[in-house]
Amino acid sequence: MRRVTMVPVMALLSVMLLAGCWVQSLYPFYTDKTKIAIPANIVGQWVLTDEEGGDVKNSKPWSFSEGKIHSHYKGVEMSSEAVFFKVDDVLFVDVEGGESVFVKGDDVEDIWLNAHRHSVHQVYKVETTDNEMTLVPLNIDWVLRQIESGAVKLSYYRPAPKSENEDNKNPIILTENSEGLTQFLKYCITKPAAFKGEAIRYTFRKAEKK
Repeated sequence: MRRVTMVPVMALLSVMLLAGCWVQSLYPFYTDKTKIAIPANIVGQWVLTDEEGGDVKNSKPWSFSEGKIHSHYKGVEMSSEAVFFKVDDVLFVDVEGGESVFVKGDDVEDIWLNAHRHSVHQVYKVETTDNEMTLVPLNIDWVLRQIESGAVKLSYYRPAPKSENEDNKNPIILTENSEGLTQFLKYCITKPAAFKGEAIRYTFRKAEKK
């Protein structure tokens, strides 16, 4: 395992509690060479849909613009930094934690909010058709297997287990630099299992123009 020694400890500790379900990084998954402007067919408003293809109730259209994703789900609005980029012609978006606003008084358990409330980076493969878009996250279990088996070499931080005899089930935070993460994504693209699993996918339909 490789580690980066100059990563601020508090930055790591602040995200560990929410890191278990997603692949999160302290550094962007893109570089100046790979980032692109948001594709024209993605700019605009998109309606979040459920597994049956219907609109998610109590969710207003999400807005995608240059550098921003503005989400709205069950009374919670969040504006996150978003950078689109390509690796070997595959489209990705890097989403960095943003600020949320509770526009209702409800106690909302919002997966997107929990995933992006801290200033860490997550990456999604972006799949689009004429009127549909899906944001597909990396499979965290698959990523862990690649790291633990030595198939890939990535710098990361993982707290030690409470006992030496206990398997380490603690979450990880990637501390690899952006160039290394680019190479990792090149590897992921060749492995279909990298983007399969139980992690939440976000599927949208293009909002109708009024």
